[in-house]
Amino acid sequence: MNSPPNSLRQIPPTNVATHPASVFTTASEENPEKRRKVDRAPSPVDYAAPAMSPPSSTDTAITVGSHNDEGRETESLSESVLEHMYEHRLRYHAYRAGKYAFPNDLVEQDRDFMKHLISNLLCDRWYLSPVDDVLARGGEVLDLVAEYFPEATFLGIDLSPIQPTEVPPNVHFMVDDFEHENGWALDEGTYDFIHLRHTLHSVRDRPELMERAYKHLKPGGWFEIQELEFAPLCDDGTTPEGDGYGFRVFTNYLEAGMRALGSEMHGIRYAANEMRAAGFENVVEDRRKCPIGDWAAKPELRQAGALMQRAIEDGLKGLATRPFRALNWTEVQIEIFLMNVRPHVAERSFHAYLNHRTVYGQKPLNG
Repeated sequence: MNSPPNSLRQIPPTNVATHPASVFTTASEENPEKRRKVDRAPSPVDYAAPAMSPPSSTDTAITVGSHNDEGRETESLSESVLEHMYEHRLRYHAYRAGKYAFPNDLVEQDRDFMKHLISNLLCDRWYLSPVDDVLARGGEVLDLVAEYFPEATFLGIDLSPIQPTEVPPNVHFMVDDFEHENGWALDEGTYDFIHLRHTLHSVRDRPELMERAYKHLKPGGWFEIQELEFAPLCDDGTTPEGDGYGFRVFTNYLEAGMRALGSEMHGIRYAANEMRAAGFENVVEDRRKCPIGDWAAKPELRQAGALMQRAIEDGLKGLATRPFRALNWTEVQIEIFLMNVRPHVAERSFHAYLNHRTVYGQKPLNG
């Protein structure tokens, strides 16, 4: 089913769910690089944060990884690592180009922040692993909650040089590839907590990732993965079945396109078993429903659903472009298809949702 569909059920442009204007304002269509103003209100988990003053911000450099494509060490920071590349009016990372299928422009960064808020709303905290005591004591971890745990050291790894320039002094960023052994920066048995969010869909070799995470954790350390499962579901029969629901058609093509690019869009479904195979114990799977749109009764789900709808609407072009091109679609075919998908995402009478899945496990104390 790699060819574009002939038609989708037409939805009149009414019943569009509204979004909280106080949180997000629309970006200028004339200048897509102009970022929406985001009111970064306190996280819904702030009430549970330790009673400590956040440290003052300081400038930090972005560090490049210590390897090239052949794995040989490099001696200096290459300017090309800090550059971007452009395809079809979208901006992508240039370092190890093509490894990650989606853009890194400001629209996509806003979407990432919306997904961060969604995860916090659904889980009521940044992570589910039982590591609060480790973070409070201090340790080597991968996450972005550093100002609430000033005794811990945080290292963020990304293929894109899009990190903030002012961060708490216990945070450091590297431009590198965690699917490459030399991209792990520190020695084996170093980390207390490794956290991967909304990225597993682009990992080419998940079993190898699990083995590397296991190897680089201290005994007793935890590895956690959070991911939105991009496969819409419905419990009350309000969404059309099969190909009658345009967003379902979209996600089916997206899955096929990602597979053509070399990764599994729904890799989170296999993560628990892959963790166990790598040697992790106490593996836990957590699944929570995130509405698409503000139709849910509970306020936190209504807010998460509004954010989810906005994140999908803003991201359709960025999500589709490379995967659909891998299925030999033209840019015009993609645009026409997305015009028909958008009303299905916005239709408030469709009570669709995505599963937000968290999988975490512990390296044995004698590991």
